[in-house]
Amino acid sequence: MSRTARMHLCRLCLAAAVFVLTSLASAQDRSRLQRDREPAPSPKAEAKSSTARTFQDNLAASDPLDRFRKESHHKSHTVTLEANRAYRIDLQSSQFDPFLRIEDASGENLLYNDDGGDGLNARLLFLPTKSGQYRLIATSYKGGQTGAYILTVAEYQPAGEEKTQNGMLTKDDPASNTGQHYKIVEKIRLQAGKAYRIDVTSTEFDTFLMVRDSAGKLLSGDDDGAGGLNSRLLFVPKTDDTFEIVVMGFRPGSTGAFRLSIQEYRPAGAAASEPERPARGTR
Repeated sequence: MSRTARMHLCRLCLAAAVFVLTSLASAQDRSRLQRDREPAPSPKAEAKSSTARTFQDNLAASDPLDRFRKESHHKSHTVTLEANRAYRIDLQSSQFDPFLRIEDASGENLLYNDDGGDGLNARLLFLPTKSGQYRLIATSYKGGQTGAYILTVAEYQPAGEEKTQNGMLTKDDPASNTGQHYKIVEKIRLQAGKAYRIDVTSTEFDTFLMVRDSAGKLLSGDDDGAGGLNSRLLFVPKTDDTFEIVVMGFRPGSTGAFRLSIQEYRPAGAAASEPERPARGTR
């Protein structure tokens, strides 16, 4: 079997393991969410925050199609972000189902999100590794949708000391039906609205990191977000709860030492103002 085929098989195994370990929402749940969704505030009524940059615009049928969501129109907003600072980016609309992407200056797609915010609104948590210009792409989940939207970029800064602990994933830890050992490393009380950077690093195995709520529902997961084979999540709880931090090996049978670190972030106090550039379409 080729290396590419083996890697593909590993990813299929990991997907199956996450399915076993978590309770996933069904298509029926999403349909109910679509029906029950409360409209987001009208863009014209949205107030600007002193600690956030806010863009109010309109997705139109005359805007070019997005190269990622190929049947959806899009607009691009250019912002300057600084390395190793955390940003929460929200795309809200009451007129279409928002889809949000981030590109670097070269046009490489870095992150994307559909329903990470409230209701069907999109939210991304981003920790740039390089300072520079980034493009925030506002588009729709469904092709052809148009309407007014609000795009908000809020900066977060570290609050308090980073909490760290060392751990060991062993063959005695529970394993999924596809052979990935996992360990609930931490049960930690987190507060709604605050941001948390959670890292798992190891020199001995390829890490995979998950966050589950007190009911065991998977909220977020990451493989290589911290660079190399290390994992990173930027997590903003929607409710106060006791969350489970779960570490597992990406490959079946992986074991070894790891390090977990958790850093709280809070909204920056006096953010420097930056002129907002007009939105433009990109092909």
